[in-house]
Amino acid sequence: MASYYVSKTGSDSNNGTTWALAKLTSAGAISVSSETDTIYIGAGTWSEDFAYVRTFIGSGMFKTTIIPPSSSQPITAQIAISNLKLIFGTAVVGFGVFYYSSTILNNVYIDFNASTFYVSHSSSITANYCLFYLDLSTYGQGLVFNGTANTVINNCVMYIKTSTQSMTICNYSDKSQMRMSNSIVYVSSTTTFRPADNNSAWGLEQYNCWYGTNGIATATYLPNGAFSATDVLTNPLFVDPANGDFRLQSSSPCIGTGHA
Repeated sequence: MASYYVSKTGSDSNNGTTWALAKLTSAGAISVSSETDTIYIGAGTWSEDFAYVRTFIGSGMFKTTIIPPSSSQPITAQIAISNLKLIFGTAVVGFGVFYYSSTILNNVYIDFNASTFYVSHSSSITANYCLFYLDLSTYGQGLVFNGTANTVINNCVMYIKTSTQSMTICNYSDKSQMRMSNSIVYVSSTTTFRPADNNSAWGLEQYNCWYGTNGIATATYLPNGAFSATDVLTNPLFVDPANGDFRLQSSSPCIGTGHA
């Protein structure tokens, strides 16, 4: 397993094996790497297609930003992504950003602006310490994970804006398991939202904060048909979500309610 580097000051004529000899593009790094290798991406904004079997590590959630080009297809490869921000506008086409893939996300900010139907579709996805900012106000089916196998969500924030659809976190997952803990779901919607729907199979749901600006509908499809006794069902009190500050205010009811 080798490491390769991509930098705004690099060149694709370099071998990419150090920051001093970094490639200029991820395509350049992909061309010399193999599926078991890791590609480190430097600070800056990148418009590149990275739907390849690799491990991608950025320089920080607010330092490395990747915006897939308009020709991008859904990510169908086995992929691991850490320490960067992904912006999906009208770029990705298809049923989901992660589509029939196996994905690991660590410390990733996904800005999802109505580009397709779902964040993931029929995929296996594990997300730790991630922020999902979803704007489905003009398009979308109001779902986050659809038909998604073996979803594990830990210590994440989902901030969702939707006006055209009732909102559901997990749907059509009768063939899989959804596990979520220590996470916050905030839905700004003109209607109530459903945490789960249809044949969702939740293996675990605990120590989460659920809040809808117009209320929460049935929790029928959660484990035992109800929210966990460890859940918080009120406004988490972000500092300034309208401007992207999802830190918790000192008076937040969510502070101290999680578990190790």
